[in-house]
Amino acid sequence: MSDPTSIKTLSEAERILARALGYQLISALFRHPETREHWLPSLLQVNWLEVVDMWGFSDQKGLKEKIQLILNEFINGDHDKWRRQYENIFGHTACSKVPLYELEYGEEHSYRQPQELADITGFYQAFGLQGSEKVHDRPDHISLESEFVYALLYKKAVALRSNDFENAATCQRAYERFLQEHLAFWLPALTYRMIKFLEPGLLYWFAEFAYAFVTQDCKKQQLKMGSENLLIRPIEEKAETGCVSCQLGPQPTTPES
Repeated sequence: MSDPTSIKTLSEAERILARALGYQLISALFRHPETREHWLPSLLQVNWLEVVDMWGFSDQKGLKEKIQLILNEFINGDHDKWRRQYENIFGHTACSKVPLYELEYGEEHSYRQPQELADITGFYQAFGLQGSEKVHDRPDHISLESEFVYALLYKKAVALRSNDFENAATCQRAYERFLQEHLAFWLPALTYRMIKFLEPGLLYWFAEFAYAFVTQDCKKQQLKMGSENLLIRPIEEKAETGCVSCQLGPQPTTPES
C-alpha cells in the first residue's frame, strides 16, 4: 500500500507517467494473447495499486478492484481459454463480431475511411512513431491508438522533466485532440459490445476497466466521451466502399527516454 504522504508530493511528470501506464495496459490487453510473452512479464512487475493512487481519479476503489481481477486472471487463469475467447469475439479480420478498428464504427454510409486513416497516421508520424514490418494492423487498431496516447503522455513527462514546457504543451494538445476525436470517441462502443457478448472473465473485466479508466481520464481533462451506441458499419457497405482491412499503418513504438 502506498504512503498517502508520498502521493501528495508527486511531481506532475510522475503523475503523467502513471497515467501513461494505464494506456499502455489497455494497448497490451487488446493484443492477441499469443504476444503476451513480450509484455506480460513487465506489466506484472508494476505495482498497479500504487499506480492507481497516482492517477488521482474519483473512483480509485473501483479501478483497483478491476485491476486486481485482471492480475489474478493473468497469474491463475487459463491462457488457452483466454486465446479462444479472444479469437471468438475479435476474430482474425477487421470485420468481426466486436471490431478492434475505429473505422468499423460509425454512420452507415461512410466514405471517410481514407481521410480518417490519413489523419491517424499523420498523428503518429508527427511524433516520430514509425511502423513495424512485423505488425500488419491498420493504424486505427485499438492497441495502436492506446499506445499512441501512452507515447504522448510519456513524451510530455520527459519534456517536463527537462523544463521543455513548449514541447510539453504540444504533447498535451495532441493528447487531448487525439483522445477526444479518436480513442475516446469509439472505445465506449467497443467495450459495450464486449460486455454484451462476454461472460465474466479476463476480457469482460478488462472491458470494464478500459471504459472506466478512459472515462475518468476524460472527465479529469474535461473531454467528451463518445456514445456506446455507435453502429457497426454494415458488410454491404464494406463491399461497396472497400473494407479497409488492408495491412497498412504504423505501429507506435515505445519512445526512448
